Amino acid sequence: MYGIREATREDCDAIGEVHVAAWRETYAGLLPDATLAGLSPQRRADMWRRWCDARDPDRLLLVAEDDAGLSAFAACRRPAPSEPIGAEGEVTAIYVLRRAQRRGIGRELMGRLFAFMAGRGMASAGLWVLRENEGARAFYHGLGAAEGVERSEEADGHRHVELACVWRPLTA
Repeated sequence: MYGIREATREDCDAIGEVHVAAWRETYAGLLPDATLAGLSPQRRADMWRRWCDARDPDRLLLVAEDDAGLSAFAACRRPAPSEPIGAEGEVTAIYVLRRAQRRGIGRELMGRLFAFMAGRGMASAGLWVLRENEGARAFYHGLGAAEGVERSEEADGHRHVELACVWRPLTA
């Protein structure tokens, strides 16, 4: 059993923990070990606190909880016009811990983000996914995404390629 709700500032420490744990689970073998080892739950928590403090009406941060605590989170926003994703809305994060996968949590989180963006007049949505992350790409395709542009990013001395997955028209 799980529940989904809008996150509060008080959730940010737990979100930071889940963010780092999910990256380590998801990106092991796809990103350098040193990059994953260097992740800081506190820095991620601080990032999500800034997100909450912004109080932007076009942003949403959701958390999913189960009997073991916080197990997933997802966020969306209206991107800046200069951003190349090719959509009016952007899913900036969706992470589900392995222990909570295949229970419908990811699908429900995405549906709620889509409904939020559509309710704010965003007719399309997109997200960036690591090109080598075949599991996530399959999940997004199953939700009706089409792949769009690629971008090359560098973080912590490692270059990787991300693909845009875009939903057009946006439906919850």
